[in-house]
Amino acid sequence: MRALATLHIADLRHDPAMKWPTHRDWSKIPQLLAGTWPKPIPDRYVFTGGNSYRLVQEFVAAAEVAEFVAIDTEFDRDTKQLTLLGVGWPLPSGGVYGVQVQRALHIPSLAATIGVHLRELVARCPVVFQNAPADLPVLAQAFDIQYAHYARIDDLMLAHALLWSEFPHTLEFLASVYGQYPKLKHLASTNPLLYNWGDVIETITGWQAVKKELANDPRVRHVYESQSLPLIPHLIAAHARGIRVSASRVLPARTRLSDRLHHATLLASAYCGWPINVGSNAQLGHWLYTIERLPAQTHKKTRAQTIAADAIAALRQHVGPAPDLEDEERNGLSLDVVETRIDEGANPLLEARVVYADAQQTLSHYIVPCYVGGDLANELADRIYPQFKIHAQASGRWSTTDPPMAQLPPELRDIVCPDEGHGWIIFDWDQAELRLIAAHAHDTPFLTAFANRWDVHTIECCNIFKLPVPDYKRYDLHTEPAAADWRTLVGWRGKEDTRRTFTKRFEYRLNYRGKPEESGDISGARLLGLTNKRDLARAGAAYLHAHPAIVEWWRTLVADVRARKGDVYTFMGRRRRVCADINSRKFERDVCNHPLQGGVADIFNVTFLTIADALPYAEFMFQLHDSAYWQVPLDKMNEAEAAITRIAECEWDVNGVKVTIPISVKRRI
Repeated sequence: MRALATLHIADLRHDPAMKWPTHRDWSKIPQLLAGTWPKPIPDRYVFTGGNSYRLVQEFVAAAEVAEFVAIDTEFDRDTKQLTLLGVGWPLPSGGVYGVQVQRALHIPSLAATIGVHLRELVARCPVVFQNAPADLPVLAQAFDIQYAHYARIDDLMLAHALLWSEFPHTLEFLASVYGQYPKLKHLASTNPLLYNWGDVIETITGWQAVKKELANDPRVRHVYESQSLPLIPHLIAAHARGIRVSASRVLPARTRLSDRLHHATLLASAYCGWPINVGSNAQLGHWLYTIERLPAQTHKKTRAQTIAADAIAALRQHVGPAPDLEDEERNGLSLDVVETRIDEGANPLLEARVVYADAQQTLSHYIVPCYVGGDLANELADRIYPQFKIHAQASGRWSTTDPPMAQLPPELRDIVCPDEGHGWIIFDWDQAELRLIAAHAHDTPFLTAFANRWDVHTIECCNIFKLPVPDYKRYDLHTEPAAADWRTLVGWRGKEDTRRTFTKRFEYRLNYRGKPEESGDISGARLLGLTNKRDLARAGAAYLHAHPAIVEWWRTLVADVRARKGDVYTFMGRRRRVCADINSRKFERDVCNHPLQGGVADIFNVTFLTIADALPYAEFMFQLHDSAYWQVPLDKMNEAEAAITRIAECEWDVNGVKVTIPISVKRRI
């Protein structure tokens, strides 16, 4: 008996994001009852090495009749050695056919023959991959088929990520949504040939559906063609290149982190009076919930007690003083700050847990990968090889893993370094999201401030805290003699004045549609007397009163996106189909965030490609927040810096407003 497993429609009340895939599931029921779904597994030719002429015939036939071919590889994850090759194509009649090669790959003469004919095929026929950055290096190593040999490359995963950014983009998910055949993913270990063939045919059916969706949305298609596809060879090159490890800096960093683990353990044990393992969830949960009887935190879905990071944050907020979570996320929690917080009434065990967890995570994420095989018992590696993913975040921003360089803590930024004879050009955009929201909303105060190079955060600080606005408003007002009288009048402590640093974070919180009354966790709020929701709401009202155009833009945008069933676009056409309940606060936040976060992602991608095209000798290393690290030969540093500055500070047309985002540039040799 066949069964169709899906969500009950009543569950959509709890998870409205699943409406689309659930609708796709239920629409299959008439086909299932009629016996037309799922379709039988298509036939294919399995080449064993006994008839090379037959293989040639199949590839020639594919090139003559196929609109495209889909290729899927199975390979050793460490060595990238190809173990199984699947090639399939749609037939003019509507069916699917293909070729698989397994044992013949291990016979050098046959492998060479396969490579010749496969190279001829991909040179004549467009190729679709589920994950091109993963498959292309494997094929290059096995058959010397380089990126330039392909007539055209498409990537199902990248295309789906642009169309449906909030959903998974795995082939298993795509098969659930678009698939026409029985699922074969469970056969990976028992029947590798059928498992691989399942991936090939699902790539074909998935691409046939996604290609139509791209054709129906020219803006998304443009982003796919102008950003996603051109980035593929650069991603592959960056993955292969890696980043040089600075051997002299790794060991001191490892020692510092080990010391933090030790001190956190001592602090926890001293507080509890016994050698508690501060890394043990069971021991920590018993102490916090059973002995100290702190309010139990529960998992959102399972409702079981938890001491996950968000639970610890909530408990620290409950006990007080409120932690600066944003600063801790960027810079960690130092032992000096812990001592101060404990003096102010913080719970030592909770603070010890944060220090311990942060040190343990930092050690595993950044120090362990610097050792051969990811084992601290081995010698140091020469390089690390972070992986860049441009499909993982709904906003379109890149994700970096193995290690996550985009969150590299300041104290560890010296564990990597430029290659010999090279230096790094590092540039950082200034207030990119703020400039985008000003342009989208046509906000006169911000646009005027940016045009005159005024310090917007200081001006907003004056609005919120009812301070006189200085006559001299430029960025250097913190030291400029022309603003000396104003600084004396308001007791200004410079760029890091607590009022200004609070305002800066408060602005961004509000611009991303956070509630002002829930902003008491921002650093400085308590010191500034913003201890209750009423005071924070007043501060938020003061900011919004100064920017009515932004409030109106939010209102108009949300109404427009509701009418379009959740489709919101960046100024370059990157789409996000927001899947939250259209009447929810989350829907409003996601809608208003995407033109900013997604817009910055577009700017980063286009700038990346322009730099790579203009400076063939420049090598992308990694990104860190809104910074980008490019490596160039030492004798090209001046030339490269000038070119990168010109490209990164180019003019963008955002909703009819010309926007330039200035950068700061540093060098590292």
